[in-house]
Amino acid sequence: MCGIAGIIKLKKNYSCNNKKILELMDNRGPDHKGAFKTLKSDYSINLFHSRLAIIDNNPRSNQPFHFQNFVLIFNGEIYNFNEIKQKLIKFNYNFTTTSDTEVLIKAYHKWGENCFKMFDGMWAVCIYDTKKNEIILSRDLFGEKPLYIYKNSNTLIFGSEIKYIINLDNNPSIKKINKAHINTFLRQGYKFLFKKNDTYFKNIFKLENGSIQKFSLKNLKLKKKININKKKFDETIKISRDDAISKIRELVIKTVESRLISDRPIGFYLSGGIDTGSITSIASKVLNRSIKCFSIIDKDERYNEEKNIDKTAGDLKCEVVKIKFPNNNNFLEQLSKLIEYHDKPISTLNYYTHSFLHEHVKKHNIKVLISGLGGDEMFSGYYDHYLMHLRELDKKQYSENLSYWKKYILPYVRNNNFKNLNLFRNKNNRSFMITEFDKIFMRKIFKDKSKLSFYEKNFSKSLLKNRLLNSLFHELVPLINNEDDMNSMRMSIENRSPFLNKELLNFTMSLPVNFFIKNGYGKSLLRESMDGILNNQVRLDRKKHAFNSSIHSLVDLKDKEIIDFFKKSDELNDFVNLKNFITFLKDQKNSDNKNSKLIFSVFNIAIFLKKFY
Repeated sequence: MCGIAGIIKLKKNYSCNNKKILELMDNRGPDHKGAFKTLKSDYSINLFHSRLAIIDNNPRSNQPFHFQNFVLIFNGEIYNFNEIKQKLIKFNYNFTTTSDTEVLIKAYHKWGENCFKMFDGMWAVCIYDTKKNEIILSRDLFGEKPLYIYKNSNTLIFGSEIKYIINLDNNPSIKKINKAHINTFLRQGYKFLFKKNDTYFKNIFKLENGSIQKFSLKNLKLKKKININKKKFDETIKISRDDAISKIRELVIKTVESRLISDRPIGFYLSGGIDTGSITSIASKVLNRSIKCFSIIDKDERYNEEKNIDKTAGDLKCEVVKIKFPNNNNFLEQLSKLIEYHDKPISTLNYYTHSFLHEHVKKHNIKVLISGLGGDEMFSGYYDHYLMHLRELDKKQYSENLSYWKKYILPYVRNNNFKNLNLFRNKNNRSFMITEFDKIFMRKIFKDKSKLSFYEKNFSKSLLKNRLLNSLFHELVPLINNEDDMNSMRMSIENRSPFLNKELLNFTMSLPVNFFIKNGYGKSLLRESMDGILNNQVRLDRKKHAFNSSIHSLVDLKDKEIIDFFKKSDELNDFVNLKNFITFLKDQKNSDNKNSKLIFSVFNIAIFLKKFY
């Protein structure tokens, strides 16, 4: 895991303040910092890299890395690099390091952009081809590693963090705030932030995940754009359910094992759910690793998962470091520091909370943290998935599954939308996803009155699979990846997510849709594949354990300091009716999840605007 940045100017002799940029990159790569500069007759290039050494800690693997006519800077991990290395050796390539960096650059030399389709990993990559005079940028399929880009007619800037771009060029257009993005966040919430590639800065964009983009250095125009995965998700294979479960067991064990490759200490995030429980149990019981886990414990009983955490820890006889939360000391100060580092508002309360977890992980000298991200989106783990699943069954299957839903699922559902059995009678209905707030409330609180709409991409004709794939590629998973990456790299820790694996994705999405939920069990394919590995208390727990926190656990909303904070937040006036919002704030006693999200969002925007507006 590392940090990368670069600036290309269509003019000679453009130089940067290397020291300042490399200092900004320190958190992402404290082990080594490097730079590359070249001046041509019609363009100049400055590339920067900071290294967090995880595989092959030897300086020989430092970057920028050179091979023949290529210069590489790379952030991420290629987990199957040894397999690819063996293929390259057969083509008479020699290797002087044991790193994935050398494999990546030589794989590109051999296969060009097709090499990215071979990788199992996470990456944000820049390759400078000195022969063809082009820059190649690429991100992994799931967007695990961030890469931002700014471009005008004579400048191309990119970086792992927005602050690198802002500090590489003093053009005022770079810092221009994106008001539309702010309004999207306030009115529609975090699920809409990654539907497009825009950011909180109007002229800075996210490089599209799962893409390879080539830019000409003669005019900085995009020469070529390639999507890494062209899989058609409507192709269903013929397979028995038992065989599918066996294959999933095999693939999940394989992807967990691949994510454990490291020359530095590894830790595991452990919640009370099946995803992290499965990963830790595989690492301990199947792969015989000695594991150390980290858990957040919330005193709010609605969100407390300690019983399941203790059950998994006891079953594995592993060490668990429990981070007691919440602590409402210095809320504004801590949130302000996070926003300044993230270069944006923090999307949800969860990622404010998770920042404390990463601070504790660092104290234990852990350099890699394994998470369970992607399990819900790969295997169907949310309550609305049950309702979608019902709509895709034949009459006999529908009747049987309906009784399970009423008996085992309905009692746990708090969201009234997901209690509505007819929610997807019209399979195109997404009206409930447009916003969580009613029209009267929105008119009182928000200044923007424009009409809201919901949109999603068409990956599959299946209602359920299409929802899962949108969550994976354009909604929840990219957002969580981004927040986890920033929180972990702030503490110089690499975050890895075993479920985000292309082979696992393509196999799972090729299965018949009626396999996904069985006998009232969401994620039934994963649950059954973990039989004998994950303890049954967690494996057979039907209740969805979603990590949340209440705003009241973080801050006293009636405190004079808090009220004064909003009264003095003049920048908010462009977006929020402050008088009505403060009245709303004073009326809060024990806010539901929806109102907690809103209040936290407004805190974030107020601080963000003070820093960047």
